[in-house]
Amino acid sequence: MFSTKQLIKSSSRCLNAIVVNNNNKKVSTTKQCFNLFLSKTPQKSFSLNLVNKTNNKTNNNNNSHEMFNTDKGPKAIGPYSQATIFNDNLIFVSGQLGIDPKTNQLVEGLENQTHQSLMNIANILYDANSTLDCVLKTTILLTDMSHFDTVNKIYEQYFNKNKPARATFAVKQLPKSGLIEIEAVAYKKN
Repeated sequence: MFSTKQLIKSSSRCLNAIVVNNNNKKVSTTKQCFNLFLSKTPQKSFSLNLVNKTNNKTNNNNNSHEMFNTDKGPKAIGPYSQATIFNDNLIFVSGQLGIDPKTNQLVEGLENQTHQSLMNIANILYDANSTLDCVLKTTILLTDMSHFDTVNKIYEQYFNKNKPARATFAVKQLPKSGLIEIEAVAYKKN
């Protein structure tokens, strides 16, 4: 049988686990040690319990999410919702192109598309009992990074009080030949 000392000597760079040997002694070891232990020990001589050292709470599986759609935002152009709401608090707004919800057509030009994308997000959030002041993070997709300064000037008009975390990426192409797409994560107002 593989000894405890040999197990402990193995690399300590992997996830910590607890191995219970035949004598019901708990031995702190690593995933790599456990894999080594498995390769040298008959299957019936041990049991394994993984220990989550960062979160000792049990998962009650009480998490829920709901699909959310409103007539105030453009219809989804694929098999997705305008937003999903997690645990009746966090709102994940799908990427919004500069599509006018009344016509379901892309508006013309970068500036108009940027305004429309942000208005779409604001309208979806409003119907989900939130506002742009509750946005925690946005992601902006641009087809041309040279549009960055123009988009920033418009973006700042909508986020003049709240400055959410943000990522901006250049992409090769967007649906419907859009120039910009923006997604957001927000929380519901109390």
